[in-house]
Amino acid sequence: MSRRLGENILNYGLYQAGWFACVLGAAGGRPWLGMAAALLLTAVHVTLARSPGRELALVLLAGGLGAILDTLQMRLAVFAFPSGHLVGWLCPPWIVVMWMQFATLFHFALSWMGGRYALSALLGMVGKKTQTVKVEPAALKDIWIERRPFKDRLCVRPKKRDLLDAMPGDNAFELTLRIWKIYRREAQKLVEEVNRMRGA
Repeated sequence: MSRRLGENILNYGLYQAGWFACVLGAAGGRPWLGMAAALLLTAVHVTLARSPGRELALVLLAGGLGAILDTLQMRLAVFAFPSGHLVGWLCPPWIVVMWMQFATLFHFALSWMGGRYALSALLGMVGKKTQTVKVEPAALKDIWIERRPFKDRLCVRPKKRDLLDAMPGDNAFELTLRIWKIYRREAQKLVEEVNRMRGA
C-alpha cells in the first residue's frame, strides 16, 4: 500500500467517524458529545496535515460557509434541525462541525477531483427524482414507525392498491420511508396527527 493511499484511507476513516459521531449524538439527544468527538477528530486531521495552517484555514472557512448556508435554508423552511441549537435562529453547531469535517477530505480522499470542475458540477447535480403525492388520512388503513439503530422506518399502508401504484418504487403492501433518528420526534407527531384525523 502506498503512503498516499494510506493517508487517504485514514482521512476518510476520520471523516466517517466524525460524521457518525455528529449524527448519532444528535439522534441520541447528546449533540454536544458527538460534536466534541468530531472536533477532536478534525483536530487530529489538522495536526497530521502537511500544512496545518492551510488545512485549519480551509476547515474554518468551510464551517463558516456551511453555517451561513444551512442557517439560510433553515430560515427559509427548507429543512429543520430538531436538536442542538445554541441560538434559536442559527443552525446548530454540530451541523457546522459536519461541514468542517467534510472540508478535511478536499486535500486527501477527494483530491482526485481537484481541477475537474465539470465532473464536480455533474456529480453535484446527480440525485434521485422526487415526486409529490397528496394522501388524505382517510385513505390510509394504518401508519406506524419501526425504530431502527440508524434510520427509523415510517410505514404507510393504504386501504386501496391504486395509492401504492401512484408511489415510486415497487410497493407490494405498504410504503416504507427511511427517516434519520434525529427526526423521530417529528415523525411520531406526524403519525399521531394522521391517526387522530382518521379517527384511529
